Amino acid sequence: MRANKNRNIINLSFSIRNMRILYGVAGEGRGHSSRARAFIEHLQKQRHSVLVLAYGLAYKVLKKDFRVIKIDGIRFKFEKEKLSLSGTIKKSLPLIIKNIRTGKTRDRKIMKFRPEIAITDFEPVTAIFSYKYKIPLISIDNQHRLTFSKVNVPLEHKKDYLLAKLAVGTYIPKADYYIVLSFIPQRSRRKNVFFVSPILRKEVLGLKPKSKDYIAVYMNQPYKSLIDILRDINERFVVYGFNKKGEKGNLIFKKDPRKFLEDLASAKAVIASGGFTLMSESLYLKKPLFAIPLQGQFEQMLNALFLKQSGLGDFSENPSLSDIKRFLSNIKKYQKALNNYKIDSNEAVEVLDGILGRYFSSYRRTPARRTRVTFRARASSGRRQRVSSLVRRRRY
Repeated sequence: MRANKNRNIINLSFSIRNMRILYGVAGEGRGHSSRARAFIEHLQKQRHSVLVLAYGLAYKVLKKDFRVIKIDGIRFKFEKEKLSLSGTIKKSLPLIIKNIRTGKTRDRKIMKFRPEIAITDFEPVTAIFSYKYKIPLISIDNQHRLTFSKVNVPLEHKKDYLLAKLAVGTYIPKADYYIVLSFIPQRSRRKNVFFVSPILRKEVLGLKPKSKDYIAVYMNQPYKSLIDILRDINERFVVYGFNKKGEKGNLIFKKDPRKFLEDLASAKAVIASGGFTLMSESLYLKKPLFAIPLQGQFEQMLNALFLKQSGLGDFSENPSLSDIKRFLSNIKKYQKALNNYKIDSNEAVEVLDGILGRYFSSYRRTPARRTRVTFRARASSGRRQRVSSLVRRRRY
């Protein structure tokens, strides 16, 4: 199989055979389920069979369209608009214990599917299953930027950074390959790590951006003080995430998530939490973004720092009226920078296809042997990164 001649990213001399793939998806926030949908739809289009493990919001969203086994996972606890570590542990511990108790029953269900490879989007049960049954594991997420990137961390965020880095390493201790979604083109010295552009849902790719006279607002957790600030600004705001519906002054509250993408595409700017997926969608649609990273979640702070340093928007953990007004007064400046920023949504699936093809598709049930793997992964800036690694084919 050969990629488009103009792109020349992957050059395979054989076709990828149909595979049975176990796909684990974290359930907190909508970002994991959004990108998992894009990857799973691509895998099924390639005629692979996919069984999904998911919990929380990811389970609710994905069960409608895919074969999904429900599991339990970590649930975040917020207190006073800040992530509570002790509260999260207390809330999640019973669910972790339940996962352990139901492990044998869950494993039997999975083994009926006979998975040949596992993919995890920051979901540890899938990783543990792959270790236990010696199934190759591919990690796909943006969290591993913390472990594989050089991060310049402001001193006041050093503690959160170290805790987040420890959590990532504990959650997914090892994988055969890592596909790391990143806003910035990077190279890794590790030959099994690939930095790629964010992947976007087909619903986002099909949108036609406009610029109407309102600002879209989306918060994963209700941020009550933000509402008071927005009321004092002479702009219209379409607000999601507060479990309200109706119009109050200059604020239009909405609850139906199916309407959000339409409102996002037509907004002149966006105010949102610092989640990776929504930021990716906003940047792709050329929307200036003001991020409010959830306190205690360093991964969101990392996204927000990129946003400001690249001139694509601004952020504050505790925004004031002057912060929001300053952002809105600079929309044209951010728009100019956005016109030069590109996201290649195909890059991630091309790298995944390359891994599946070179590493797994020519598999035969023969003794393990070493084989050379070579393919290209294109960076968002248009540079091509040549990747060559020695991988070990295993028997399973």
